[in-house]
Amino acid sequence: MLYLFGNCQMDFLQRALAARGVDCGYRALASPLTTLSTDNQIPPLLKEMACNFGLEAFMHDRRLVNQFLFLDEHEPQPTTIVINLFHENEPLFTQRQDRYIFYLDPEAWRALPGVERWMKRHCEIIKPNPATYLGRFERLLGRLRERFTTAQLVLVTRLTHHPAFGPRPFCYLNEWELFQDQAPAAYTAWAERYGCRILDMDRVFAGIWADTPENLPGSQIATHCPFLRVVVEEQGGVPQRLELQRDIEHIGSMWPRLADKIQMLLSSGEIRYNDTENPPAAWARPAPPERLGREELESLLRTGGNYPWARAVAAFFQDPAQDYCQLLAAYGPVAPVCHNLLHMIDKYSRIHKNPQLALWCRAHRPAAMAFDQNGPQFKATYLERIGQIENRVARRE
Repeated sequence: MLYLFGNCQMDFLQRALAARGVDCGYRALASPLTTLSTDNQIPPLLKEMACNFGLEAFMHDRRLVNQFLFLDEHEPQPTTIVINLFHENEPLFTQRQDRYIFYLDPEAWRALPGVERWMKRHCEIIKPNPATYLGRFERLLGRLRERFTTAQLVLVTRLTHHPAFGPRPFCYLNEWELFQDQAPAAYTAWAERYGCRILDMDRVFAGIWADTPENLPGSQIATHCPFLRVVVEEQGGVPQRLELQRDIEHIGSMWPRLADKIQMLLSSGEIRYNDTENPPAAWARPAPPERLGREELESLLRTGGNYPWARAVAAFFQDPAQDYCQLLAAYGPVAPVCHNLLHMIDKYSRIHKNPQLALWCRAHRPAAMAFDQNGPQFKATYLERIGQIENRVARRE
């Protein structure tokens, strides 16, 4: 049995493998600290609280078993474990007396007053130091090796923040760019100490990059990583400063290639790279922002795909003086349900408070109401955000 541990990247990889008929499962982890804070057991009181109050509904797939044991004792034992350098969920809480650490969405406090009272009496919030993450992760690997002595371990590395991945590459692992240069030496040490196979995302992405014809838009980082994290600073409701970061966590072209490497390992016992799978010199140079004409924008929006839509909306931010809200409204009925895209449109509504965006919200809401893939909490949050955008711009109607 193959298991993938980590964050959403391993979820995407698990889906790519499962689509090929590989028997595999995904387990979402919260932080190395949760597993390391107990001696291979779920704290009894926390287990009782979860049973009585339904706490796991507020853990976003980071079930208590995942947080403390990796797997339930009744689940099939793994023959291969794939884990990535996953980010730590926040907030994390420690119970003052027994000192175990767990992740819980504070939304549980609003829904479950009894949980809020207990946590205020017995728990305190903690913030892990990003600078010591590699040390925590190494101890987690040690725990994983102790727990599953015969399983093959595969570590999927994190994509390095190369200048060509701008503006300001963003990933969810806190302050990764400050300690990413220490990671290669850690990978080598872990491979020797715990018998980890290393699956290098930089090399895999380099192969994807090399396979994209240079005369096509796909050679640009915007095609592979179109999502932006956007900060809009306002004063009196008027935008004063815009900050853009490129999300390099969500790369749709990555998961099939990583699946190829895992299948190669399962069949041959090796992970091999070809000559094109080496970071190119071009990655050391910043890439110019992508600017698209009206025809190109409409072509992307017409597809109804989350990546083309994100690429189009990202291009809007490169031309902040131009208002593209009418264009968004025209294609609202085919807009994909995607929380990363909705983040971008939400921020765009703070720059252009155009009532046309209220039309987009009304056109998009039926698709969001019919979307059940990510569960009821996702749907509720998503619909709430659509409502916030609509209320923000509808006042101008």
